[in-house]
Amino acid sequence: MKRFLIALLIVLASVPALARTEKVVADVSSNFVAVSVGFNGTTMLIFGALKIPADVAVIIEGPPARAILRPKVKKTGIWINGRPTVFEPVPGFYAIASSKPVEDVADAESVARYGLNLASLHLPLKGGEGETKPSWRAALLETRKAQRLFQEKPSGVRITGNSLFRADFDLPADMPIGMYMAHIYLLKNKKVIAEQTSSFTVAPVGIEASLYNLAHTRPFSYALLALALSLGLGGAGAYVFRRSS
Repeated sequence: MKRFLIALLIVLASVPALARTEKVVADVSSNFVAVSVGFNGTTMLIFGALKIPADVAVIIEGPPARAILRPKVKKTGIWINGRPTVFEPVPGFYAIASSKPVEDVADAESVARYGLNLASLHLPLKGGEGETKPSWRAALLETRKAQRLFQEKPSGVRITGNSLFRADFDLPADMPIGMYMAHIYLLKNKKVIAEQTSSFTVAPVGIEASLYNLAHTRPFSYALLALALSLGLGGAGAYVFRRSS
């Protein structure tokens, strides 16, 4: 009996270690998204295979950036922009998909640790100044969701035959430029037992790339060019209008 208990304890102690040896076999449909003139967004496919029956959660996270909220305030009967609230850093894009609603596949600890829903997303104020008010946080989340920059897709991961899975994500036209990370999590008994991270790049090409580089490396020259183009187009429009009239 004593030997049996010792053997049982050894087996139970080895279960977590065995779980951690599971691996995710997954990839992204493209490692590069080209942003050119007329870019209207695209779809990114995350796909993979399961070695054991399990649930899957996938997160696509864009490059961090500053987010600014400008609340409307009423002064002397006129609505104007109030003092801005600045969040930094905030993911420029954050989309979550899972094989079932997140609360059905992960416990609260896993949700908070891996950011498996938007409610658990860390949205700090710039420089850690003060605390984020719930109303500010809610406003930022709603704004980003309306822009399709934050997405939640319960049951957005499709599993076929307990072995293959896929998740389709809609990437909007105004998605930020930079490196994106795709985090794939395998869940069993509401715990993450394996994870994998893949990446892809969103970058401008053609004239978009030239303008992007000019705006970020020589902003003053970019401003002068934009002003010259605006004046030129305005003058050309006025000339055509006079000729036609």
